[in-house]
Amino acid sequence: MSGASTLWSVAGQMMIGLGVALGAVSLRLAPEFHGEKRHGQLAFLVADFRIAFLLSGALTLVSLIGYPGLANDAGRNLADKTGGEPTGTPSKAAN
Repeated sequence: MSGASTLWSVAGQMMIGLGVALGAVSLRLAPEFHGEKRHGQLAFLVADFRIAFLLSGALTLVSLIGYPGLANDAGRNLADKTGGEPTGTPSKAAN
């Protein structure tokens, strides 16, 4: 189980890094959305941050597309704290 924990930790760190990169790219592209050209200027406006947050939020909402396709009992085995079959359901060996 420690291998899965390590993989989860690495994936989490990678997602944090990708989130920071998305924010940086969004801030750099934000002036293009509202038609400003700032050649060499590094100062950002409040409107730039709004656009960056909207892009990040839109990407987060895109991740919801896969959830309606999950089975109704997806994750049910997590209800049992011992890691076995959930309480009240027949085991696979009994069938």
